[in-house]
Amino acid sequence: MLPRNELTVCIRCTRVIGVLLILSLANFTHAAKNISGRSSTLSPEIQSISTQAKKCVKPGDRLNIKGVRLLPAVDVKLVVFIKSAKSLQLPVTTWTMKRVDAKLPLSNLLNPGARYPIVIVRKRDNIVISNRDKFILICRQDSGASSKSSSTRSGHPETSAIPTQPQEFVRAGVDGSLIGSSLPVATYVPDIKQLQDSSYEPGELVVISKDMPSAKRLAELVKEQGYRIKRRRLLTHLGIVISVIAIPDTVTVLDAYKRLQQRDKSLLIDVNHRYNFAGQGKKNSIQDNDSLQVHKSIGWGKVSPDCGEGIKLGVLDSLVDTRHASFREHQIINKLLLPIGVEVADKQHATSIASILAGQVDSPVVGLLPAAKLYVAGVFRYSADDDRVDTTAELMVMGLDWLYGQGVHVINLSIAGPRNLFLEISIQRLVVKKVLIAAAVGNHGLENVSIYPAAIDGVTGVTAIDVRKRIYNKANRGEFVKLAAPGVDIWAARTNGKQAYVSGTSFAVPYVAASLALIRHRERNGSSQQIVRQLINKALDLGDTGKDIIYGWGQLQFQGCS
Repeated sequence: MLPRNELTVCIRCTRVIGVLLILSLANFTHAAKNISGRSSTLSPEIQSISTQAKKCVKPGDRLNIKGVRLLPAVDVKLVVFIKSAKSLQLPVTTWTMKRVDAKLPLSNLLNPGARYPIVIVRKRDNIVISNRDKFILICRQDSGASSKSSSTRSGHPETSAIPTQPQEFVRAGVDGSLIGSSLPVATYVPDIKQLQDSSYEPGELVVISKDMPSAKRLAELVKEQGYRIKRRRLLTHLGIVISVIAIPDTVTVLDAYKRLQQRDKSLLIDVNHRYNFAGQGKKNSIQDNDSLQVHKSIGWGKVSPDCGEGIKLGVLDSLVDTRHASFREHQIINKLLLPIGVEVADKQHATSIASILAGQVDSPVVGLLPAAKLYVAGVFRYSADDDRVDTTAELMVMGLDWLYGQGVHVINLSIAGPRNLFLEISIQRLVVKKVLIAAAVGNHGLENVSIYPAAIDGVTGVTAIDVRKRIYNKANRGEFVKLAAPGVDIWAARTNGKQAYVSGTSFAVPYVAASLALIRHRERNGSSQQIVRQLINKALDLGDTGKDIIYGWGQLQFQGCS
């Protein structure tokens, strides 16, 4: 038994050590709680990954990760990032603030020859909080450590390679799933002879199949022709499988298309077209229009804070800057659908669209439906090589699949481009399920040249006018124009807390989308044709009597929530 004075000293020492441990743990917890994403100064940073082999790794190999602010393992985990819907946790033997030792487990999710980023993920919500630019290369089975990684010409990293067992996206509980429903006969035959190289992804063809067994049979056909499947995605909500075929440099896309069509004339096959925004962020005239003036021009009544309550709107675009004062907390759900390694487009365009749709009544931009919830599928990318911002038909279809899975009944498409077979089939499947879609007619100043997706049957094509009912001078014209709405000098939110005047058919679409959403919300069982017909019947006829190629059926007139 210790003497009384020595026992007192031990108790005091124990208390001091306990206090120090509590303070240290509190600091760790405070650091973890303050992490909001990659941009935070407290975010973990992986600086290097070393392995037993020099060039590639195999299941069972040990990984030594070095970095800074790696955080306690109680709050985070180390994973191999496979794709947006899937990751593989790594067993860890050592974890400090500067070093983590882990082991690569055996998994059929890891494809030989593919590169995957190692990232740190927050446990409570599975959010990636570290940088994503440190990769491991999985050894090829036939070449060991000498394997080299390859990247695709489309800008998609090899992380999108086909898993041994393709990932099936989890259903979100939407009524009327399209799983197992048959695909239509091709609505048209793509004329890829007329395409310019810049209008589609080079070295790619895309085929849609009704199910995974059909997609696997396609893979065998592709292999017979000397090609390979680059990516394959099961889009559960749309009920289709998309297979992207990589065409060798020695074969033209046109020749590959002909060969595959000759082998199976039933294939639903097209190139992977590119699409652009249909709006710009600069002033078009000297006239100043605030949100309420524009609302008044279409008969939209006074906007109350609860206007749009219970409405779920879908937006296919870039991501929205949710920190802008025009939005309330938790109002906007952003979903980035770009593959790892593809640079994300800036948030200007989508932020403007979202503010027109749902800006708050006490904010810099008063929206049409302040209480509505927006689901935003981020599908636009940026290419620094040619300073290009665009998306692809493949990414758009992925976005439509996700939006339908969220239960939206109206989708805003402020996007314009060429006709595409698998995009058209995907949209028609949504139209059958009473999803209302409004799309921009584009800003090329063309006449009688159909622009898509606005020209797809069942889609409401929207052109732009100013508050004096004059047509936007760059708006396309044609039979696919259905309605005209304000789209010139529209006061809208921009990134970094700013606002600006924007013009283009892009910014006319939200007025029609919001109107369709209100009618759909009130008339749950009404057909899509009946709902669109209500807007057509109320439209103010402009230009030639009746429908014309400039204004369609005329200017949108809708009273909103009043």
